Amino acid sequence: MKIIAKLLLLLPVIVLTGAATEVTYQYPQRPIFVIQSVECIRTTSGSDTDTVYISRQPEGARYPKGTFTMSAGEKANVGRYFYPKAPGSIALYEEDSLTADDEIGKFNFTTAEKSGTYVITMTGDGAEYRVTIQVRN
Repeated sequence: MKIIAKLLLLLPVIVLTGAATEVTYQYPQRPIFVIQSVECIRTTSGSDTDTVYISRQPEGARYPKGTFTMSAGEKANVGRYFYPKAPGSIALYEEDSLTADDEIGKFNFTTAEKSGTYVITMTGDGAEYRVTIQVRN
């Protein structure tokens, strides 16, 4: 009986010191990348039109699933978004049927990119393109 009486005396102390602490967990925020458009300033050397596409690495996603056929002065709306889980890159390629596709340019990104609209000029193989990407945090 004495043991129970002593436990009853300690009970309020246990309840007071064992009170739950509210913990809020906040998930790490990842940016949203929106590939808005591709604009052709100048096509590849020796060509009036280019067949181009965008590749996102390391996932290997391709935008569009097909290609854009573009001439100087044309702009194509892409309108694709993704949530990067790790650093990577967005590259613009000119598709070739007989040889390996030519990389015109690349934009390397991290998961800590600041919000804003980025206009990336990509040049390669005599071509010049502008890729517009919006980052939202």
